[in-house]
Amino acid sequence: MEPLWGGRWLMRCGARCSARGRLEKDNARRAYLAEGGTEEEFEAAWPELREEARRQRAINREQEARDRQRESAVSRI
Repeated sequence: MEPLWGGRWLMRCGARCSARGRLEKDNARRAYLAEGGTEEEFEAAWPELREEARRQRAINREQEARDRQRESAVSRI
């Protein structure tokens, strides 16, 4: 997978990314509104929420990779 900078990767994945992005935004909107936020507040907060979700996914993937590596390591007794 190519990096996201310059929008190259986003442009290459086309409709699949658009659909995933819309789904992510719709899910976040529902959760935001359920917690008492307004539509206007959500739209203002969305860019920051999206970036935070991206950071969290990266952290989670890193941790999962470390866990898999730890689980597959041969014991050194």
